[in-house]
Amino acid sequence: DGWLKFSDVVKVFAEGKNFPIFFHVLSSLSKLTSQDKVKDEVAELKTSLLTLMPEPKRTVDNLFDILEGLDISFILPLHEVRNGLRERLAVDDLQGAVVAEWLQSTVDKELRHSTEYIMMVMFCVLHTVTNKLSLVLDADHTIAPEKGVSGAEKALFAKLQDVIQSTVRDNSALQLSLIFALQAFCYQHDFPKGMLLRFFVSLYELDIVEEDVFITWKEDTHSNVPGKGKALFQVNTWLTWLQTAEEESESE
Repeated sequence: DGWLKFSDVVKVFAEGKNFPIFFHVLSSLSKLTSQDKVKDEVAELKTSLLTLMPEPKRTVDNLFDILEGLDISFILPLHEVRNGLRERLAVDDLQGAVVAEWLQSTVDKELRHSTEYIMMVMFCVLHTVTNKLSLVLDADHTIAPEKGVSGAEKALFAKLQDVIQSTVRDNSALQLSLIFALQAFCYQHDFPKGMLLRFFVSLYELDIVEEDVFITWKEDTHSNVPGKGKALFQVNTWLTWLQTAEEESESE
């Protein structure tokens, strides 16, 4: 009581201004008052914490890193979900449907519709798919991976399609967030050769993202997810093909 609410001053930190002061303030407050009080203040912001990070760092992995580093990961309910998801994606007998069912039963509906949730799930899946294949440490990411590597990635991604489908089912807004999450992942890894296009094609072929949503992403000029220009360069030819094919189908 008598506090100056975060919502009154959050504009000072919008788009990563004065980063990371806001997060240090949260850390200091967590030592002066209860964790529940801090969580309530953050919840009242009605603002994604990602928007308080500067563009080069605006990914869910970086957000978790700073929260963990300041010992305030408790303010993000997704922290424990992320750890549980990583554990389930690391098992040898990986079954996408089982993981998807766990997410549906563990995470409440409101949280499942958040930008952070979509990005967290997509990052975890993409890490699982790429870390032992195209993103191995000694690989040259400026050239496209061999067909055997990209084929193995495609097969593993398809095996996890239930996990991704469960986050966006028949919801174009969530599908758009999913594409931006993929963009953010590729940006974080400096856009490995052909990666964005490969996963665009998989999202399309697996019927995870509808054709119109890809075009919406292409035309969007308001997102604060970094790397849009480079992303467009990588997939523009494919998007032109998709748009042409869709127009021809509508004219028949």
